[in-house]
Amino acid sequence: MNVYVAVAPTYPECDETDLRATLEAVAELKPITIFHEPINIRAENVERIESQAESLGLVLKTDVFETRQQWQDYAINALQTVERLADELGIADRLHLGPTNH
Repeated sequence: MNVYVAVAPTYPECDETDLRATLEAVAELKPITIFHEPINIRAENVERIESQAESLGLVLKTDVFETRQQWQDYAINALQTVERLADELGIADRLHLGPTNH
């Protein structure tokens, strides 16, 4: 049986510790493919995320989406962190980083 895993989207609240724990659990599944993508701010994703979080009584770090530069910094950092962690965990050959065009 082939296993494919999507770790997406990862939120700004997902720090290196969270991402490492997630990737360690994913590695145990021995997946063929691991797909990762930070939040893509196309359409009304940010507004929907904020609305859903508010309805659950949560506060999210949506300030990273205020400018294109802030969003790019968040997305690039998330992608680089996941890539580095996947390399450390020996699963980089199965990692596919998602598009983050804006």
